[in-house]
Amino acid sequence: MEEKNQWIDANALSLFVVVAAIICLWAFLTGRVGPELLGPLGIYLMAGGIVWVVAAIIGFRMGDMVSGTANGFFGIILGFGVGASMLTQALFPGAIPGTLDGWWLFAGGLAAIPIAVAAGRNVIILGVALFNLGIYLILIGLVMAGVISLSLPGLGWQILASGILYLYIATAILINTTFRRPIVPIR
Repeated sequence: MEEKNQWIDANALSLFVVVAAIICLWAFLTGRVGPELLGPLGIYLMAGGIVWVVAAIIGFRMGDMVSGTANGFFGIILGFGVGASMLTQALFPGAIPGTLDGWWLFAGGLAAIPIAVAAGRNVIILGVALFNLGIYLILIGLVMAGVISLSLPGLGWQILASGILYLYIATAILINTTFRRPIVPIR
C-alpha cells in the first residue's frame, strides 16, 4: 500500500506568525512597548521561531526549497536570533552590544533579498513583501550598528506596512486553500 503524503503547507500559519512578530517589533520601534518588556517580547519571538522552524521542515519535506528556506530564515534570524538577544538583554542588561544586534539584522536583511527573488517567482506579492522586509532589516541593522542615522520609529511604521502586506498574503493562502479556488486575489 502506498503511503499518503500527510504533509500540508504551513505557509499561512508561518505568515500569520510573521504578522504578529512585525506588530510586536513595530510597537517596540515606535516606543509603544518599552525596553522593560524585552524579555516577554524575546520569548514571543522565540515561540514564533519554533513555528517557523517546523514550517521550514515541512516545506523542505514537501520539496519546496523556497518555503523551507524562507521559514528557516524567519526562525533563525527573527525568532531565535532576535528573540534570544532580547531575552538576554532583559536578564543581563548590556550583555550584548546593540551594534552586534545591528550587524545580525543587517546580515538577515541581506539574506532576505535572494529569498525574495525566489519567492517572487511563484507569488510576486510575497517576493515584494520579503524584499521590503529585507530592506527594512538592513536599514534597522545599520542604525543599530551605528553606521547610519535614521528614525527607528519611522522604520517601525514602514515595517508595519510590510506586516499588513503579510497579513493579506496569509489570508489569501488560507482562504484560497480552504475553498480550493481563488477567492482572494494573489499572484
